[in-house]
Amino acid sequence: MATTKRVNEQTEETENQKTKKVKLDDDVSTDTSQPNVYFLQEKDVGITEYISDHNSFFGILKQRYSDFLVNEVDLTGNAVQLTDISRPTFPETEKKQKLKDVDNLLSEEDIQKLDEFEMGSASVSSVMISLADCEDKALRTRVHRVIANLYPSLESETKQEDGKKCLVVSKKGGGPKRHASKSPWPTDRGHYCHFAMYKENRDTTDAINTIAHLLKMKNGSFTYAGTKDKRGKTTQAVSAFRVTADRLHCLNSCLRGITIGNFHYEKEPLKLGQLAGNRFSVILRNFSGEDSVVDVAMTSMRDNGFINYYGMQRFGTTTIPTHHVGRALLLSRWQEAAELILQPRQGERNEVAEARSLFWETRDARAALSKLPKRRCIEAMLLHGLAAGRHRNDYLGAINSIPRNSRLMYVHSYQSYIWNTITSRRLKQFGLKPIVGDLVMVGEKEASAVELEEDANAPPTKVRVKAVSETDVGNYDITDIVLPLPGHDIEFPHNEVSEWYKDLLAVDGLDTEKLKHKVKDYSLPGAYRKLVTKPVDLSWSVISYDDKTESLLLSDLDRLNHQEEPKSKPDGQYKALKIEMTLPSSSYATMAVREVLKMDTSAAHQSTLNDDGAT
Repeated sequence: MATTKRVNEQTEETENQKTKKVKLDDDVSTDTSQPNVYFLQEKDVGITEYISDHNSFFGILKQRYSDFLVNEVDLTGNAVQLTDISRPTFPETEKKQKLKDVDNLLSEEDIQKLDEFEMGSASVSSVMISLADCEDKALRTRVHRVIANLYPSLESETKQEDGKKCLVVSKKGGGPKRHASKSPWPTDRGHYCHFAMYKENRDTTDAINTIAHLLKMKNGSFTYAGTKDKRGKTTQAVSAFRVTADRLHCLNSCLRGITIGNFHYEKEPLKLGQLAGNRFSVILRNFSGEDSVVDVAMTSMRDNGFINYYGMQRFGTTTIPTHHVGRALLLSRWQEAAELILQPRQGERNEVAEARSLFWETRDARAALSKLPKRRCIEAMLLHGLAAGRHRNDYLGAINSIPRNSRLMYVHSYQSYIWNTITSRRLKQFGLKPIVGDLVMVGEKEASAVELEEDANAPPTKVRVKAVSETDVGNYDITDIVLPLPGHDIEFPHNEVSEWYKDLLAVDGLDTEKLKHKVKDYSLPGAYRKLVTKPVDLSWSVISYDDKTESLLLSDLDRLNHQEEPKSKPDGQYKALKIEMTLPSSSYATMAVREVLKMDTSAAHQSTLNDDGAT
């Protein structure tokens, strides 16, 4: 395989390559070098099979978070990219709207001054507004009201300066007043500001929470098509209800690990599932395989696809898997679910670990919560729920203190565990050929994992399926076959695989009727998922490099900063494999990489693969 030109990567924070630690999605560092500590592996969540029979080779996945780039692909098939972070041009129509609303009480210069002050571009603590007749109390009152209406985040007052009265405008302290009027919204402008959000080593919900917090808005004012990996550099589309592009743009000066741009207004918001997929660029460092072996592996994945397993990030990376919590929730064992979330993790080393340990020893939620004064993590919210409950055993009420999407993560993790396990058994027993009774979709798209994850309580996506018969089994390929995620409103295969579902659920004391839970949030209608999927626009190349900390991919932000693309070094000491591909929204790039490497992708295993592990 010929080497290709390489790209320069923005310098990221130094990551310790030698210590064997797992960087978890909740910022927990877990020491995997401790003896007698067991961490989740692929086989624990039903991931056991491969499609191809090529030889395995060595490579390190996500050794640096800059080794994993994701660009969302919208419904038109275009990748979402951050290409413009300049301040949006203030539309003339908006200026005219404001001038109309002020009824000539404020000049155009006054409005511009207040606009800049509200957006934070003016480096002053207050601004002064001059009036033709400041001694006219009725006039001053009208101007105060206009400013309150147009600028809810500002407040004005009359002051005496040099023996004369004047209006001084400053930022509100302690947030907007309860009955403050909302700023008028131009009638010729869409209600939603859409923008591209680029983030580094942060998950989507955390990034949105940060933006909402800085704007003093509710998280629900922001919507997006799907969540993106935390450990990586990702770009996705976001929409915000009645937030001006100017206000959003000003956040770039204070955001860390997040950059937003490409602002435009639309009449409709983004909705979950409104994406065609994701474009991935992945670096596998310290790669040791021969080019011929790589070609065989990559060609196999291009032609045959990979098993569409739910990846390890679906199940967490600590010693307590998320699907165990999900099982407890589905069984209505509220105390067990809460205690699994708060149970101390082996090898965990941080303030969350201290809080878990204190709660486990004392069952004093208030004392444990004191260890997390500034944390907004799931554990803190659960402890707050327990501490604020009417009685200390209100575990269901406490669990409801956790945001709905986070709670649903647990039950969907259990569904994913069942799906992975059934998938492995189906492929191991019957191979890569369709069999009579397998299910295929008829004229409808697959219910995406995004829809499943984010809104299990919504009416199930009506996907028509049919069972393969003896007369048409030859018309289908393994990539046509779907398996259901278990639910109360789903069709199961018309063969023995259906019994496997019943048996596996029964082991945990569940059946499909119990999945129609009395608590609506945990009522699971089910969905369908492709057994095998193929990447689109797949390409690969081998890179040579010398510096272990050298960035090998060019992110959107790097391109905006005009970073140069360095060439691969022909005599470089190390080799890396670069993979670029587009996958459906419900598929995991880590599972595609697993098929290529034939190596465990669990965080615990990958973290042990330092540079000394390659030969």
